[in-house]
Amino acid sequence: MKRTHKDVVTVLYLDDTISQLKETVRRLSIDGIREEFDFVFSYNTGDVEKYGFRYTSAFFSKYQQQDLSNGEKSDICFIGKAKDRGELIARIFNKLNRFCKCNFIICSKKKTSSFPEGIKVTGDMMPYTEYLSNEVNSNCILEILKEDTASPTFRCWEAVYYNKRLLTNWKGIRNFPYYDSRFMRYFENEDDIDVNFILDKTAPDYGYKDENSPLAFIRKVKDMVE
Repeated sequence: MKRTHKDVVTVLYLDDTISQLKETVRRLSIDGIREEFDFVFSYNTGDVEKYGFRYTSAFFSKYQQQDLSNGEKSDICFIGKAKDRGELIARIFNKLNRFCKCNFIICSKKKTSSFPEGIKVTGDMMPYTEYLSNEVNSNCILEILKEDTASPTFRCWEAVYYNKRLLTNWKGIRNFPYYDSRFMRYFENEDDIDVNFILDKTAPDYGYKDENSPLAFIRKVKDMVE
């Protein structure tokens, strides 16, 4: 495009880390990206520092809450792949299931019986609207990261978008712009988790005003170009 349209400004937003993208795009070339695009944005501060990309938050559109009413009602919801965190997921479930209505869903194509009874295992990745419906109908979102990340995750933003409590093992949560210790908690293992935090029905209000929407990103790019 740049060869035939000299006036065009090309922009690339990376919606995953470079390490994850290289697992699916084997021939991914950083030099090729830099050559093809005028601006390259990433939400991952590690990639920003390593490759010289520009930082932006992991923006995405907010669905209308009335369109997400079909999810299972619960006190706490976890949806994700097991990867190498299966034992931690099981231990957390076993602790919480005695006191809370848990909605734990593992997305795995491998048949497994290693999870406690009550954890649902689905063979396919869940459609995003179905995933969100389950989160929106829960009092608290549980995030269990496979490894630490340098930047806010989608779970953080989903908690803010839909005013949900968040329980996470992301170490950077206290530096998240919308962090509120009343409604967001950090844990390292199941012993750190306070059941009363999950069951507390005090509704969060993070004061979100579409600052992280795609339109806000477009305005940001336009301001840079003009």
